[in-house]
Amino acid sequence: MRLSKLKTMNSFNKPIRFLFFLFMFSAGFLAAQKPCITLDTLPKDKVFGADTKLKPGATVFTQFGTSFQLAAFKTTTIDSVQFGNVNFVPVSEVFNGAFKLGSKRVAFVSNINLLLTFPNYTEKKVKRICLTFYDGGGVENIAINGEPLKVIKSFSELNGLEIAKGVKATVTRDTTVKTGSLSGYLCLEGNITSLTIGGQELALDNFCIEGDDSTDGSKCSFNGFKIAPRPCNTDGSFLADFGFQIVNPGKNGYYISVGAQTFGPYKYTAPFPVLGPIKPNSAGEYEFVISDADNKDCNENFKLSGWKCNPTNPCILIGTKAEIVFCQKDSSSYLTLTLPPTLTPVLLLDTFKISVDGKTIGIFPLRLLSGKILLPRKLYPNNKSVLVICSTKTPNCCFDATIEISTSKDCSNP
Repeated sequence: MRLSKLKTMNSFNKPIRFLFFLFMFSAGFLAAQKPCITLDTLPKDKVFGADTKLKPGATVFTQFGTSFQLAAFKTTTIDSVQFGNVNFVPVSEVFNGAFKLGSKRVAFVSNINLLLTFPNYTEKKVKRICLTFYDGGGVENIAINGEPLKVIKSFSELNGLEIAKGVKATVTRDTTVKTGSLSGYLCLEGNITSLTIGGQELALDNFCIEGDDSTDGSKCSFNGFKIAPRPCNTDGSFLADFGFQIVNPGKNGYYISVGAQTFGPYKYTAPFPVLGPIKPNSAGEYEFVISDADNKDCNENFKLSGWKCNPTNPCILIGTKAEIVFCQKDSSSYLTLTLPPTLTPVLLLDTFKISVDGKTIGIFPLRLLSGKILLPRKLYPNNKSVLVICSTKTPNCCFDATIEISTSKDCSNP
């Protein structure tokens, strides 16, 4: 891959400054509606293609409702297909910095095509695409709406042509490039459901895309939602990492639900948190749903199959019995717990957090749970209190119950 090499090639003989002005005006209009897609946030020198063992159809990224995938390349119309690489590099490192229309980071395309589709737009189509390019040599490929690939020597061949049914191309040369190579703007107008574009020594950037005026791709959409479970906890629960991309999100974050559990809301601007603990089920089948807090119709599912977490140390609190007694003599209150008889050496070393009506009473070793625990706040007879006890080592191991308070005259013998 020759990032800095320049070659002489057929160039567009009559630069049209008026069209350059029109492009800049239309690009500004697009930016006002929706930022053009740049590659500045992608990892430096990230390679996608044959060298990273990817195949045609692999998704590179999705942004502003546009999906970028890899596609095979042809050097002639009858040649067998090739599949090279696309490399995202600083603009200063391609063609000795001659690509003046690129932003901070650009796509260097070498014997491979990029396939653009528009899943977030009305009817999955757009009406205008403009992009910047620098052609360092070799041939280019282009195809619209799934038509056969066109193999051309220069994008200048497309200027003014209807390159697909109802789709017209305009090519405007960057007149500041004096090397003989062609750099400029390629604009396509019409009903476009997909664009395939690539080259042998080609740099691409600044994809400005305009959809239907009524929506312009403003619909909220999740893409690439995935769950990666962490190792199982001793009680069978587990934590999970996750990731996703979002187009046009709401202002109040998102939720993730699985079974009867719902986590969130989480902020889109914050790093992805760790999800869980997630309660186990015997089938090992989990369906996660991520949804926008403002738009419940904006959601995506992910199914996790075959993830069975069998408890190695069942929660000791299962089967716990609890009683809260109000002592009439001094208006104090005590908690008495009866734990299941089966204990394991690991659980004997555990500690447990006790809360009553949302207020923490304290953290106690297991040996102290079997006695009377003085409650520091006054409780009154004939009332009910919410009791929650959770293991500090296994947070998903909890006992919770609403306890009806009983009374006793002698505090020493409740």
